[in-house]
Formats: sequence, C-alpha cells, structure tokens
Amino acid sequence: MPTRNPITARDVLTPLFFFKRRVVVSLLVPIVLALIAALLAQPSFTAESRLLILLGDDYVLKNPLTAAVPGLSFDRSQIVKAETEILGSKELASATVQAIGVERIYPRIRGPMKVQAAAEQLQKDLGIENVPQSNVIRLTLRGGDRQVTSDALNKLVALYQDRRRGIFEQNSQGSVDSQMIALNNQLSKAENQLEAFAAVHGFADFQQEFQAALTRQITLKNELHVIDQTLAERSGRLGQLTKNNVGVPAVTELTTDFVRSAQQDALGQSLLSLQNQRRDAAAEYVDGSPIIAELDRRIAKVQADIAVAPQQQVNAVRRGINPVHQEIDTQLRRAQTDVAGLTRSKAEAEAALQEASDRLAELVKLGPEYRTLQRQLTLLDTAGTELAKRSQEARLAATLSRSQANVRVLQAATPPLTSHTGRPVMLLSGIVVGLIAAAGVTVVSAALFQAMLTPNDVEQKLATPVVLAVSSDPTATPTPGERGLPSPMYLTPDDVKVLTHLLRSISSGSHASLQMIGPTDGVGVTSLLVDYALLAARERQKVLLLDLEPKPGRSATDALIARGAVLHPMGPDGAVARVGQTNLYVTPPDENFELTMGERDWTKLLAQACKEYDLVLIDAPPLSRSWLGLFAAPSVDVTLAVIGAEESRAPVALNMIERVGGVGGVVAAAILNKRRFYIPKAVYNRL
Repeated sequence: MPTRNPITARDVLTPLFFFKRRVVVSLLVPIVLALIAALLAQPSFTAESRLLILLGDDYVLKNPLTAAVPGLSFDRSQIVKAETEILGSKELASATVQAIGVERIYPRIRGPMKVQAAAEQLQKDLGIENVPQSNVIRLTLRGGDRQVTSDALNKLVALYQDRRRGIFEQNSQGSVDSQMIALNNQLSKAENQLEAFAAVHGFADFQQEFQAALTRQITLKNELHVIDQTLAERSGRLGQLTKNNVGVPAVTELTTDFVRSAQQDALGQSLLSLQNQRRDAAAEYVDGSPIIAELDRRIAKVQADIAVAPQQQVNAVRRGINPVHQEIDTQLRRAQTDVAGLTRSKAEAEAALQEASDRLAELVKLGPEYRTLQRQLTLLDTAGTELAKRSQEARLAATLSRSQANVRVLQAATPPLTSHTGRPVMLLSGIVVGLIAAAGVTVVSAALFQAMLTPNDVEQKLATPVVLAVSSDPTATPTPGERGLPSPMYLTPDDVKVLTHLLRSISSGSHASLQMIGPTDGVGVTSLLVDYALLAARERQKVLLLDLEPKPGRSATDALIARGAVLHPMGPDGAVARVGQTNLYVTPPDENFELTMGERDWTKLLAQACKEYDLVLIDAPPLSRSWLGLFAAPSVDVTLAVIGAEESRAPVALNMIERVGGVGGVVAAAILNKRRFYIPKAVYNRL
C-alpha cells in the first residue's frame, strides 16, 4: 500500500480559499438576512404565569371491573405532561383568541381564516415549561401589547381550568353511562343467544342434561354387561341341554317279565338222555370203548353248553315315554326361551346405549359453545354489576371534583414592564448559520470537484504517492547557460535529486530509464522532462530525451529551441540531435518520424539506448491521443504520472494509472504540476 501524508491545516484551508467566492456568498447571505430581520424586529412583551399541579383522583387509574385491585397512580412527569398537552391544545388557543378578539391580540391578521391563523400564532408565542424537580408549570406569552398579552395569558389559564374539568368529567361519568347502555345491550343479546341455543338443542339446563345423559349411559352399560353375562350363561346351558337331549332316547322300557330258559330245559333233557345211554352202554361195553368215549364227549359238550346258556329268558316287555328325556326337553325349551328374551333385551339395551352415547357426544360437542355463551353472559353480568357501582362512584367523584380543583394558580400574569427585540440572538444565529453554510459549501464543493488541488488530494483520489509538487510559476528565465544548456524553469536541483533517488532505488543497474505520462495534453509533461534532462546533463550524465509522438510546436525539441538551445543532428539519418556540446541528446521533431514498433521492438530499443546513455527520459503522449505510452511502460524502469493541478480529473487520471498497470507497467509515483497556493502567504507561513 502506498503511504499517504497526513492531512494538514494547509490541505483543509486550500479548498476554503479556492472556493472563496462560494464560501463568502454562503457566509454573508444568512448574516445579511439575520441583520435585516434584526433591523425589522419589533419589541415584544412577555407575560408570565405559574401553575401548581396537584395529584387528584383524575390521575388514579382504577380497574373498571373489579374494585379489589388497588388503583394505579400516574407519576409526576406523566401528570405534568398531560397538563402541558391540554395547555398547548389548538382548541384552547382558538377559544382564547375568540374570547380576547383577533383584532385586539393580533391586529395584523386578516382574512376569512383569521381565527385559525391567530390560534396557530398564539401556539407559537406560548411557552410551556415544567420547572425542574417540581409540579409547577411556567407559562409565557409573547405579544406586542403588554396589557393584551397579560389578559390573554390569564384568559387562557381560566379557559384551561374549565376545559380540563370538562375533559376529566367526560372521561368519568359520560363514558361510564355510555358503557352501561352498551353493556346492557350486550347482556340482553347474550341472554337471547343462550336461550335460543338451549331451545334448538333441546335442553333446559346444560349441566343437568349432560349429567342425566352420562348417568343413563353408565346405567345402560352396566345393564348390558349383566345381560351379556346372563346370555352367555343361558347360551352355554342351552348348548349342553341340546347335547344331552340328543343322547337320551324319547321312549324307554318300563317293566320286563322273566321265565326259565327253554334252552336250559332242552340241554337238560339232552344231558339226561345221554347219561341214560352211557349207563346202558356201560352195562354192555367195557370202559374205553369208542361208544362210551363218544358218549362221554357228548355229555361234556352238553354240560359246557348248559354252563354258558342263560338261566332265564324274557317273557314280556312293557315300553313308555322316557321321563329323563321329557325333563331335558322341558329345560331345553325353557333355555331357548330365555336366550331369545335375553337377545332381544340386549338389542334394546344396545340401541338405548347408542342413543344415550349419541346424545352425550352431542352435548360434549356443544359444550365449548355453550360454555363460551355462558362465560360471556357471566362476564357481562359481573361487568354490569361493577359498572353500576362505578357509575355511582363516578357521579360522587364528579360532584366532589367541582369543589376540589387539582390546579392552583401560583402567579397570575401581570403586564410586563420590559420588552425584548431578540436582535442579538438573530445576529448570532445568522453568524452561526453562515459559518455552517460556508463549511457545508466548502465540503460539498471539494467533494464534487473532480480535479486535484494539493498533493494530499492526489494521494487520496489516486492512491498514488506524490513525489513532487511543482509550482505553476517559472523559477528562471529561458536563457542559455553553461556550455549551451538553458536554465531549468520549473524544477530545482533538489527536485532532480528526489527523482534520481527514486529512479536509482528502482533501477538495478547504472543505466536507468524513466517515462512521464499525463492524463491529457497540457499538464506540463514536456516542460518537466526538459528541466529534468537539463539538470541531469549538468551532472555529467549522458541523457537521451525521447519524445514518442512529438506534437508540432509543443515537442521537447521545440521547448529546448524556445529556451535558446542549439541542436546538432547526429548520424547520417539525423534521428538524434545533440544540444550544443553537452551530454544531452534529443529526438528532433520530424513529420516523417513515426514509431510503429511492437512491444519486443520497444524492449530492444530501450535496452540499446540504456547501453549508450546513462539516463533515458521518455515523453509519452496522453492515452487519449496515443497508445505509445502503454508500449513503453513495461520496458522502462519507472513511470511517473504528471497531474495538472485544477486541470486533471481524478477519474481520467485513475483510468490512466490502471491501464498502465494492466499492460505490465507500474506508476511508481505522481508529480503534481502547476500547483498554485491560494492561502495568503502570511497565513501559509504560520501553518
């Protein structure tokens, strides 16, 4: 970042003296106007009155709906502020003007709107001030007549007392009565809405209806639960009886008669016969004979059959209705009847429960609306009761307020003895306004002025350090000096030392090159380069002054010739001329001379020139006329921007610096040329 010099008093005062005409006009206009106003000012009289404001019931805020909450009292500042607003109201001023008379208090006001105009003027002339740390209000009124002024102020105080009483009475009794009427209307409307709501939804008392519906729902649920239990029990009994009824026959045997079995008798006869045959065979045959063995076998078989044959057989069977089946059937039919009855009872109970539940749901849904209506009715009823009590209190307070005033007149207005014109204040105000206007004009003019006056302006607007500030007045006459070198007109040896030091600090070798370029023509680039070349040549340096685009009559060669220098062309083509017998060389102006080289050619040319010359100075044309300065910028060691004081515009100069930087060059510093000193010398030397 380039370093900037601190702003000095000279930098601040320079715009002031540069725009001195504007500053003087802006300073004198308010002063002259104040002087005229002071000369035309008429004497005025100021009447004074003082009021004491006491704390009363008017400034106690009470809850209008409940007396249990204590009242909230205003503080002193709020009370005094309220009284001040009443005193400064336009209605009070109009009433005062009408009571005194417009012709008497403001005789100069004419026209159909004179009362309103007089009231506005009275508000301007009336002063209302709270005495610090007290409840006292100080009233002042300015006027042209001492007696009329005091009478008007006393009348205003009297009207103020009547008006404030009316304001507070209106806020008490009148508002309470209007609230009572409005509240009664709202209460009647709320009652009608509640009655209509109950009639539409079929209930007289919502809570009783809701409780009855809830009780019926609970009862039906319990009853349905009992029915379900009983029905489950009867259904189980019915199922079991149905199973038993299937397993028990409807007809059963009642009695059975038994006789001896005929099979036993036949087998007995057969056994007896076989035994008789064995006895006969045993008599005839010996034991072990086949006949006896066969008879024994047959006897054994008959005995075995007798053993397994039944002893008795049924003779007669009597059948009839089974009493067990009859009892089960009776119980089954009774169970079926019970189940059917319980099923019907359950259906009826469920229907009744659904009806009760629907009614309960309807009441639950209506509950918020009913409670809102009921709450509104309750609030209105309570508010009506409290408002009636407040109405009675307001009537009593209004009666007492007529006998107890909260405002005391400490000092009534009397005709003032002295008058005031306000001329010193007017003059002082005119001077202060003039000084402020002059400072404002200076600041605005300097801000809008795009040119630069001081080195600090250049550094602030271009962000480039200023290495030299050259005066616009020449320091010498253009006469030839030592060995044919003219005297420099603008630069001094000290200036050249500064430039040489800057150049050597940037240049890496013993040979250096420097280019000066300006934003526009006429900023003095050629003059500064000629002076620099003359002073550098005196230091035994071989200097080449290269004019990139000579302008006829204003080239570096023309400047040297105008100062009395003698040029000697050098070489066969005469591209360089020597000034006398010195070390200064310059490119002579030639109409056919034109540099049309590219960037590489410039680099070679400057490198060759730096080998032959100790110092190469390039006079570049402004970018508005030629782009040659951009070609040379990257090849030189140092590029300096020459800014014409009061002439070069900051945007143009800044654009030039940015364009040089855009091609690879660097504007190391700036030279403020043609600087003028607007501050008087006596003042300048003291800063």
